[in-house]
Amino acid sequence: MSKNIGLWIDHRKANIMFITESGEETKLIISNVERQRRRLGGSPLKGAFERIRFSNDINEKRNFKIHLSIYYDSVIACIQNAESILIMGPGEAKHELKARMEEKKLDEKISAVETVGFITENRLKRRIRDFYATHHKKG
Repeated sequence: MSKNIGLWIDHRKANIMFITESGEETKLIISNVERQRRRLGGSPLKGAFERIRFSNDINEKRNFKIHLSIYYDSVIACIQNAESILIMGPGEAKHELKARMEEKKLDEKISAVETVGFITENRLKRRIRDFYATHHKKG
């Protein structure tokens, strides 16, 4: 059974749509990743910068990347059996997911990576259907 997948992803959530001969199904994965906090206080260029705060920044960045890796692996677990994958999103997450898929030798399944801003679920579904109707007629 052929399975085409379209997904919209950012660092907070992934909205996934599965298209098969038997119909469509959607799934939402929430990342539970906290956004990186902005530095409080002075900057290293202006002085008044604490080394302790700098090491905390490094730890926060490391934890952020670890949590993102877990999130991307959860998304990949859902989509790895696809024949074709359309990845969309507004920022870096779509490229980070693609890189993670390349590490796992799944990049040959990626049909396209597109920049798409925030979108309603209905418009997302329509965009995915249109993509596969014009680019990947299978079945």
